[in-house]
Amino acid sequence: MIVGGLIGVVVLATGGPATGPAQTVVAREMAYAPIEVRGVVGRPVTIQLKNEGLLEHDFNVVGIRASGVKAVDAGVNSAHGSAHGSAHGSAPEAVHVAAGPGKTGTLTFTPLVPGVFPVACSVPGHKEAGMVGTLTVTAE
Repeated sequence: MIVGGLIGVVVLATGGPATGPAQTVVAREMAYAPIEVRGVVGRPVTIQLKNEGLLEHDFNVVGIRASGVKAVDAGVNSAHGSAHGSAHGSAPEAVHVAAGPGKTGTLTFTPLVPGVFPVACSVPGHKEAGMVGTLTVTAE
């Protein structure tokens, strides 16, 4: 009983917004499943991009304002970072993660505004082939 009380105190003392469970998005040629992910303004969102395809893929949210963006790419070639410098790495507000074949990348961010934001794979030709989705962010 005392242990449970101590755990409660620790949880209260850590504070901060609660993070919901990670949402897994599976990438294959040329589609995401599911095609829609959700978030709430001010609450961290975690996306796990699981690449079950034969090609490198990424998950790029277009036009969103976010803070606390942390991306852990997995199994991507060095050209990915330089080819997508404007969408990844050099811009701290970029909401983007990449994963090579058979790998899972992780993206965490906190949306700052509500809305419906397009998601697309920024690997050349993938968006045009239909690798798109949406991120819906609600106010509460």
